[in-house]
Amino acid sequence: MLSTAVKVSEIVEKYDIKSTVISMHTIKPLDEGLLKIITNKIKDIFVLEEHISSAGLGSRIAYFLNKENISTNVHFFGFPDEFIKINGKQEFLRKIYGLDANSIAQKIIMELRGEKII
Repeated sequence: MLSTAVKVSEIVEKYDIKSTVISMHTIKPLDEGLLKIITNKIKDIFVLEEHISSAGLGSRIAYFLNKENISTNVHFFGFPDEFIKINGKQEFLRKIYGLDANSIAQKIIMELRGEKII
């Protein structure tokens, strides 16, 4: 999802939304030092993962922030916690589940503008 995150960053910056892409290549150990540094500078973290968010990087980040009493909003982009009943190529499945760069960027823009995400 790193290349997707870079594309998302490029899209949202066209809407005057500053962004930083960080690659966290491991869930365990979690880079807690990095999280402490970045949460001092930002108020929203958007986690892009190509699997179920409830058991991935986003949930580990949310757990860490809660444990450390750090008040940063965490937003999850991943597959729903259900059986995937369709088959297809990676790009097709990302599009169907809103994990392509354009879909994610639009959701981020809406979220930061305070609009409802449907």
